[in-house]
Amino acid sequence: MFLYSNSAQQTEKYKRALRIKNNFFIASSKEINILCLAVIYYKIMILSKEVNLINNSFSKVSILSSCLYIAIVIKINYDIAMQYLRSDGKTKALIGLTELLSYSYQYYYLILIFLSIVLTTISVKKKESKLTESISLILILLSVTLVFVRSWRFMV
Repeated sequence: MFLYSNSAQQTEKYKRALRIKNNFFIASSKEINILCLAVIYYKIMILSKEVNLINNSFSKVSILSSCLYIAIVIKINYDIAMQYLRSDGKTKALIGLTELLSYSYQYYYLILIFLSIVLTTISVKKKESKLTESISLILILLSVTLVFVRSWRFMV
């Protein structure tokens, strides 16, 4: 998983905080949501190694795809919330229209969820680990829920 960094000093600070050696390039402070998802993914990888679940590649890619989608949707909803807070009364009344016209590209990212569903189905057919399959299914359900819920309203 590749994340971006503004400075080498920040990268070293995050590496020490997360005890990561050569697995990640750590995010800057602007991308802290992606950093949190990286930590979650890293913890899942550690758990899978402890339980000897190393060969569950379809489930792992499905989990990564779902986490990526969740991070993208959180970032887009954060942008919508900030636009709502910066706008005046008339623009606030029409924020639904603005959201539809300006941020409709968020629905193109549903391809990641469809990929995740397909990979989870393949992992179920290959009888991979139940733990990674269940984590993948939970993340897919959360991702599908985020499609229909305007979570930016909770950020205001």
